[in-house]
Amino acid sequence: MKYLPDAYIKGKVEATAKLIDRLKVYNNEFETFQDIVKIVEEFNQEINNENLHWLLDDTPSLRLKKELEYLNPMPAFESLSSYFPQVKEYKVSKESMITYNGKNTQ
Repeated sequence: MKYLPDAYIKGKVEATAKLIDRLKVYNNEFETFQDIVKIVEEFNQEINNENLHWLLDDTPSLRLKKELEYLNPMPAFESLSSYFPQVKEYKVSKESMITYNGKNTQ
């Protein structure tokens, strides 16, 4: 496992906690799921377009626009499928024998 400094982890946890604290203000002030979606979309707009990153002195949306020119499109799913486990089915006899490559094994 890769070692992460405590300060790095602390910052990630605090950033998430800050967002959750912002949602607490709306506790029980929405009636439908669409109301929650609207609140979260407003947060996303504010965070991505208004909040400057302290280190980069840029908003996330502006940083993304700058980085998009260096990003390549995702390859077709077929070329990625080898990275995902494939399901294999085997028939098991009553004697708990499995046939693999034409041979019976226990």
